Formats: sequence, C-alpha cells, structure tokens
Amino acid sequence: MEAARWARITNIYHAAIARPPVERASFLGEECDGDESLRKQVEAMVRSHELSGDFIELPAFAAAPELLVNELAGALTGRSIGCYQVESLLGAGGMGVVYLAERVDDQYRKQVAIKLIKRGMDTEEVLRHFRDERQILADFDHPHIARLFDAGTTEDGLPYFIMEYVAGEPIDEYCNSRNFSVNERLQLFRQVCAAVSYAHRHLVIHRDIKPSNILVTKEGVPKLLDFGIAKILQSETSEGLTITAPEQRTLTPEYASPEQVQGLRITTASDVYSLGVVLYKLLTGQSPYRFKTRTPHELARTIVETEPEKPSQAIAERSNDSQSTIRNPKLLRGDLDNIVLMAMRKETARRYRSVDQFSEDIARYLEGLPVLARKDTILYRSTKFIRRNKVGLAAAALVFLTLVGGVIAIKREARRAEGEARKAVAVKDFLKSLFSAAARTQAQGKERTARELLDDGARRIEGELKDQPDVQFEVTDLIVNIYRRLGEYDRARALMSANLERCRRIEGPHSIALAEMLESFADASYEAGRYDEALPMYEEALAIQRRKQGEHTAKVATLLWDIAGVKRQYGDLRAAEELQKQALAIFIETKGEDSSEVMDVRESLSITYLDGDRFAEATAMQEIVTAWRERHYGPDSGATLFIHYNYVAGLLGLGRAAEALPIAEDTVMRRRRLLGSRHDQLGRSLSVLARALDDLGRTEEALPHISEALAIHREGYGPSHLEFAWDLSWQSIFEARIGRLAEAERHRTAALNSFKSQPTIRPLRLCIVQSNAGFVLAEAGRLEEAETQLTEATTLCRAQRFHGVTYARALDSLGDVVRRRGQATRAAELGQEAIAVQGQSAGENNLVMALARVHTGAALCASGQIDEGERLLRTGVEWLERTFPNGHFDLATGRFLLGQALVGRGRLADARPFLQGALEWRQAHLGPADPRTEAVRQSLGTTTLATQKNP
Repeated sequence: MEAARWARITNIYHAAIARPPVERASFLGEECDGDESLRKQVEAMVRSHELSGDFIELPAFAAAPELLVNELAGALTGRSIGCYQVESLLGAGGMGVVYLAERVDDQYRKQVAIKLIKRGMDTEEVLRHFRDERQILADFDHPHIARLFDAGTTEDGLPYFIMEYVAGEPIDEYCNSRNFSVNERLQLFRQVCAAVSYAHRHLVIHRDIKPSNILVTKEGVPKLLDFGIAKILQSETSEGLTITAPEQRTLTPEYASPEQVQGLRITTASDVYSLGVVLYKLLTGQSPYRFKTRTPHELARTIVETEPEKPSQAIAERSNDSQSTIRNPKLLRGDLDNIVLMAMRKETARRYRSVDQFSEDIARYLEGLPVLARKDTILYRSTKFIRRNKVGLAAAALVFLTLVGGVIAIKREARRAEGEARKAVAVKDFLKSLFSAAARTQAQGKERTARELLDDGARRIEGELKDQPDVQFEVTDLIVNIYRRLGEYDRARALMSANLERCRRIEGPHSIALAEMLESFADASYEAGRYDEALPMYEEALAIQRRKQGEHTAKVATLLWDIAGVKRQYGDLRAAEELQKQALAIFIETKGEDSSEVMDVRESLSITYLDGDRFAEATAMQEIVTAWRERHYGPDSGATLFIHYNYVAGLLGLGRAAEALPIAEDTVMRRRRLLGSRHDQLGRSLSVLARALDDLGRTEEALPHISEALAIHREGYGPSHLEFAWDLSWQSIFEARIGRLAEAERHRTAALNSFKSQPTIRPLRLCIVQSNAGFVLAEAGRLEEAETQLTEATTLCRAQRFHGVTYARALDSLGDVVRRRGQATRAAELGQEAIAVQGQSAGENNLVMALARVHTGAALCASGQIDEGERLLRTGVEWLERTFPNGHFDLATGRFLLGQALVGRGRLADARPFLQGALEWRQAHLGPADPRTEAVRQSLGTTTLATQKNP
C-alpha cells in the first residue's frame, strides 16, 4: 500500500472517530466521495476502534486482517536495524508496531523488542508520544519495568527504540494457568504496584494499565510494558493534567478511569483506578462492568455511572462462566471486596491516595491486620443513585407501593447494617477512650508504652463492654492479634479464652465461626508452647470443619497440618510426617503444586526432617521453599525470614556453617528492623547466628548474640521455658570453649534439668542438650558423668531411630570420653561408627567428620593401631587447618592429640609444632591457667626436656 494512500486512510479515520457515532456515516460519505474501497477500509478501522482502541494490540486486525497483517509482518522481517535482525511481528496498533529481533554482531546474542512508528503515521502528535515513551524508559531502572537498550532512526527515516523483550504471559492468564491462590495473586500484584509507584515517583502516569501490558516471565517476574500514552508531569507539584481528544482514543476503555473517559484532569489516582480494575480481573476472571454495546458513548456512560458489583458477588453469580480459577466467594468477601472497590471509586479523592497506600492495604490484609478500605455507606450510595436516576425513581415510586414483601427484606438488611454500624462505632469509641486516657496520662508527665496501652484495654473489656458481647468479641480479637504480633502469647491466650466462650454462646457449638476461633486459640497456645492445650482445640475444630465442609478442603488440610505440628513437638515424628503428607496431598489437589499452602506444608515437613536428624532431606526441601518465597514474597516477608531461620538450622546440622552465616546475619538484621528488639523470632534467629559463629571458631563473637537471645526468651517465655533452656545449653558450650568452665557447668545443669522436667519434649533437642552437657562435663574433666550423659544421648538416638548428624556427634563425643577413661578399643569402635554415620548423612567435608577422624585416630593410636591412627589424625587436622586458618577450638584439640600421638612414637621434633600451635591458641582463648592449656604445656615440656637430654 502506498504511503499517500495510507496517510489519507488514517487522516479520515482519526477525523471520523472524533465525531459522535450518529454523524460518522454522512461524514464518511462526504470524505470518501464515492471511493467505496477507501470507505470500507476506514469503516473497518472505525469498527475495530469501537471494539478495542488499544495502542499495541492490533486493533485494526480483527476487522480487516487482509488490510494490514501481511503488510506489517513482511515490512521489516529479515531486515536489519542497527546490529539487530528483525525476526517476526509481535504486535501493532493504529500508530506503532513492535517486532522481535536478535542481535547478530560478534559481540553477543540477545533477543530484543524493537518498537517503531508505522509508515505514514509519523505525525507530530504520534512523534511526541514516541519521544515521551523513549525518554520515560531511558530514565527508568526498575526490575518490574521493561528496560530501554538503545534508540535511533531507520534508513528510511522511521524513529525506533530497542527495549527488553519480555517472553511472558499476561498477568491474569499467568495466574489462572497455574491455579494461583488469592494470596499468590495478591503478592504478584503488589510487585506490579511497586513498578507503577516507581513511575509515579519519577513523575510519570502510565494511563494504560491492563493485563496485556503486564507480562509475567516463566521465572514469575512481572514486567510493566507500553508507556506509549504515559504522561510526564512537569514537576512534583503538578496536580494533574487534562487529556486532549486525540489522546483519549489510545487508552483502553475497560481499564480507564471515569476521569479519563470524560476527558477530565488526570492524576496518579487514574492509575490507582486501573490497577483496581486489573485486580478485580485477577480475582474474578471478569470485568467489573457489563457493556450493552461497545460504542464509546456506552463505554463511557457505564464506567462513569455504574457501580461495579463486589468481586465476591461477581464470583458467586457467575462462577461457572468465570475465567479465574478462584471459585469460592468467601475468599474475597469483606476486606478484599472493600480494597478493590476503594481503588475503583468514581471520585478520585475517595480512592487510595497513592499506589503505595493501595499496595500497603493489600499487605495489611495478607498479614491479618485491619485495612484502610471501608464499605461505602448506604447513604452515600443512595445519594449517588438518586442523582443519576431522578426520572426513573419517580416512576419506580408508583411500583414501590406493591412491593410490601420487599420492604420487609430491606428492613431486615437495614437492621443488620445498623447493627454492624453500631458495633463499629462502639469499637471506635472504646479505642478512642483508650488513647484519650493515654493522652491525659502523658499530659501529667507520664509516658505510656504501647504494651501498657494494650494492657489497659484488656483490663477494661469485661467491665465497660459487658452488655455488648459482640463488641467485646471484636475489641478482644483486635487486642489479641496485636499481642500475638508482639510475641505476648500469654496475654493473648488469657483474652482468647474469654472470647472462645462468647463464641460458643453467640454462634453455637458446631458453627464454622467456633471452629475458626478454636483454631486461632490453638495457634496462640502452640506459639506459647502449650501443646497439650492446643491439640484438643485443633481436633475439635477439625471435627467441625469435616462435618460442615467435607474431607478434602483447604481448611481440613490446614488443621491436619496444625495437628502435625503438635505431634512433632511431642516427638511423634512418624505421625507428624504422615499428617503433613495428607495435608500436602489435599493442598496440591485444591490449591495447586506451586501454591503458597503447598510451600508452607513443605516447610513444616522440612522441620519434621530436622527433628528427625534428617538434615540432608530437610535442607533439600528448604531450598525449594526458600527460592519460592523470595520470588513471591520478597526478602522482608515474615514467611521468607522464617524459612531462612530453618534453613540456617539445617545447614548447621550438616556442618555447613560458612554457608549458614551470611543468611543468619541477614535474617537477624531484617527481623530486628521489622519486629523490634524484643520479639521471640529475633531471639531464635540470634541463637542460630551464635551457633554459626561458634562453628566457624568465632566463639567470642557468638556470646553477645546468645546472651541477647536468652534475654528475649526469658522476658517473653520465662526461665522455665524450653526455648530459654535450649539457648542456655548452647551458651554453656560457648563458655566451655573460652575458658569459663564454672559458668558453663552452671548453665548446662540448668538447661538439662529444664528439659528433663518437661512432660513433652522434642526428642532430638533432648539428645542435643544431653550431648552438649556431656561435652561440658568432659571439658571440665568430669569424665564419668560425661559418659553417663553421652550414653543416654546415644541410647535415645537409637530408640528414636535418629541415624544422622546428631547421632554421629553423640557417638564421637562418647568415643572421645571413653578413650580418655582408658577404653581405647571401645573408643575406636564408637569413633568408626560415628565416621560411617556422618559420611552417610552429611558427607566427608564438614566439621563433625574432621573431629570424628581426630578422636578416632587418637583412639586407634591408643589401642595400638598407630599407623591408621596417625593417618586419621592427620586427615582431620589438615582439613581443620585448611578450613580455619585463623584457628579454632577443635583445631587446637586436633593439634594437641596429633602432637601427643607423635610424642608416643618418639617423633618429638614432628610433635613440637602441633603442640606449640595448640598451646598458643589455648593460652589466648582459654587462658594460661585453664587445665586444658596446662595439659598442652606439660606435653610440650616433655618434648623440650627430651630434646635437651638428647640434643
């Protein structure tokens, strides 16, 4: 087609769509002046505009494929633009066209997208759009916005730019094809919000946000595309802009805001609206509006005047026709309905103030916090409806008199709404009174902490709200959730007990509401370590859910998973694993293989493996969950940090402290920033960070971290809690390794007594605590007591069928103790078993294996197998020297034992360097008066004397 012909077609097309539809036929008759071919071509483009209007989605192709497809596809295919060769057509619209191309020079190979203005369309308006988009992309550097690589002009004068090629699916198709859950869709959507917010901070309004402009790669990374009609604000004080008539034509009506379709001033609130429509589509699989026709007038009227129905209602009414995989309206009812509809409010002032606020409200929903979005009031909706429908309402008033039955239903709904409103006001007034009291106290010169404020509220619930049980329920639930997030589990538990009884009275003994309350209370009890209290509540909730919902539901899977957690705490790992696998199967069936629920259960299963001394299986599963959560939730998510904590524990179990340390440090940093300095999860992360440092020979650095963990857990749980005792056991190890044997003895006794006094414990932890106690006793020279503890540890490991790293450590420590007690043959046997177990469970290259070789080598030398003993000793010491060039507690032990073995063989000169190295480290870290330092000094003195006698 000649350029002049194409230019005439497009000029008439633009003039036609600028006119009202009723005027277009006569206008085309005049302009085309009997040229029927010309008129048909323009009419095809006008019909396509009415069906779509998109800038980059081939709007004219649907109605007139013979007109454009072949020409565009063949126009540049095979040609070169700069160092890129065009491969195929990706998409086009009335003004622009995008091709897939590949770099073909000798530098490197890379696929890109090349966008250029279509021949004949290089008007000043189109060129301005093109320059704007190019400048916008040049200024942007964001992981969720397609990047600009280069720009230029073709040989025949067409401007182009080269951008990142995104091989992905539109966000709605991506979510549906993978059966994403609601939470997964929300997490992915928040990444898109981050991209739009980035654009807004750079003074750019996108103005054409829709699923086809948000592609998600196979790695799960969303990319925002097509800033072709974006607007650059001139300054940060710019409040908005008005779109001129030609610019209106390029937007996509289904996702355009009311102010866009009316040609009013545009602000960032327009992008908030479009994002709301995208989220509506993501959650329901359908548009929020039902268009009777596709004319611009009908589209605009519907968008401006029609209130969208709630997403949950849209699913309920048309679930069979929905393209979304979400079918249960209960998943959206309430906060999600309100969040979506707040983003889509007609008036810009009543939407979210920013994309960040919109995204943050979604985050609050995901975290179970109150959201900013609230339902529109009946008065507000009624006023707007009357304003738009004055004539219709006058006629309807005559019909209304016959609808008496409808009046009853309306009154009932009004009473319900009034009750909810009354309850909301009562809750607000109660909270307001709390803050007023705090303000009065502050005015008197007394500062109130957040916890004191919550405690005041908790005390006043029973007295001030005793005549309003529904309000009591709401306020209690609010305060309980805050307590739990602060780690104040005992305070939360006391309030929940009262709320549970209210729920039984108000909702009944077999209600879903009661099941949910039981589950929530059981969760709090579990978090507080009250497993005997949590189990019957979980089981009662499971019985209700099975009776009401059936066997194969996500809620049943959740409760099976919860009960498995209790079983694991009791040490019944077989039952826990079986229940977790049942829950996993149900979640895969109901939520999909790649769902958050499936990942959550896999994480729990990995913890069961950890508790079963199956560290290799645990870390393999944790790596999968870690990658998924980092991709979907980001590094600051509580779920991501929790799997990091467990992954560190798994790596430490395998002796991979060097890998564990940076993850542990990052987790502590993020938890401290996000949770504050007193949260129990920070305490747990500090504990594994201390262990990682100790494993790497940096025990002095580990002590402040374990001390802080102890302080957090003492305050949060009390000194009798197992988490406190667990930290105390590790502190005793660290103290023994830096010469503080008296403190180590005291703390190992307290930790062991705590564990042995508990009715239910995790057996693996008891094995470890007993092994730690045996180590401390052995270092203090109390070998008989050490042997007792280590024998109990190995016996428990065998009874529990623990055949991994924990068992290997206990065997190795026991072998070392019995060697020192003169039982060299038995020691060698225990050591060889430890080497075999460790090799099978964690491989050859780790600290446990090196130390087992050292101890076993010493035992073999003592039993007369000197050559094999020295070989093992040297192998262990050489690994420790390579791994810890700056020294390590176990390296000093290895050098000492190897030096002794060489002295026993009469090789004094060979022995001296090893003994000297051991002495220097022990003097520096244990102190010159420590008996272990003195033992090395005596051995070294023996070699010195012998050398002096035999120079």
